[in-house]
Amino acid sequence: MIRFIWSKIIVGRNIFYEEVKTYTINVTRKYVDKPANNEPTNNTPTVEEVKKSNNNYLSELKLNNGTLVFDKEKTEYKVTVAYNIEKMEVTTKTEDGKAKFEITGNEELKVGENTITIKVTAEDGSEREYKIEVIRKEQNANLSSNSKLKSLTIKDYNINFSSSVYDYTIKIGNEDRLNITYTTADSKSDVTVTGNENLENGSIIKVTVVAEDGTTTIYKINVEKYNTKNVVIISVMAFLLVALVVLSVILVKSRKNKHFKGDI
Repeated sequence: MIRFIWSKIIVGRNIFYEEVKTYTINVTRKYVDKPANNEPTNNTPTVEEVKKSNNNYLSELKLNNGTLVFDKEKTEYKVTVAYNIEKMEVTTKTEDGKAKFEITGNEELKVGENTITIKVTAEDGSEREYKIEVIRKEQNANLSSNSKLKSLTIKDYNINFSSSVYDYTIKIGNEDRLNITYTTADSKSDVTVTGNENLENGSIIKVTVVAEDGTTTIYKINVEKYNTKNVVIISVMAFLLVALVVLSVILVKSRKNKHFKGDI
């Protein structure tokens, strides 16, 4: 039989011998009183809840047929394929490795309009859908190569647009994004606008037009952004300069008046 004696604060070293059948072992035992307010003590492990990601963006979207200019913020696309294309292979990748995606509608394409849907589900369950309208042409039908814009306008700015001019420069104020509208010369073309966010001096906005046959035209808008701090400084300096000139004129006139009265 081994008999244990418990004490509060005792540290002992025990040597066991075969001839001895009974031992006394000194054991240290530590008691931790639980606070009355039930707050966790330093000995209580703290578990922090890890916030799940809500990133449901794609970082890549490619097709084995047709031309698609991908932008993660754009969720709707239009692609035209020839009659012999009955299935579309979709290559895609999520921006967040913890997100999942599901592709539907890319098989057994019919002549006419088809919709491919890529549903992305973030770690926290939030969803985003990317849709591709696929137009399968009739047999022997020609694909249009018209990748021009018919019109391109920017709210509050005049760029004198011409469908055959592909480079524009615009001076803007504090806008972070421009309100751009357009119409295509061919209604079957698809348009993707990139670079129109967090605008700064030197930003380039690209309006990419893709025709049915994949022919691509890019219209560029070069952004020159005023530095509002410099404008304020220049305005203040100009105001001070004008005030100084006015004050100088007043002082000169005042002195002349005093001199004139003194002569009288």
